Amino acid sequence: MNDYQKAYADYRPYVKHQTFYREAFMAPTLSKVAAGFEMIDKALAAGSR
Repeated sequence: MNDYQKAYADYRPYVKHQTFYREAFMAPTLSKVAAGFEMIDKALAAGSR
């Protein structure tokens, strides 16, 4: 368990960088996916009137 704690303590400063890059590069993909549902949302909203 001590080896794990030491490894995690050494890794901890890099976690912020990993999170930043993952969110920065995944955001455009998620935006495209969300934009694909816009027409479905409009169709459902028009049908419920």
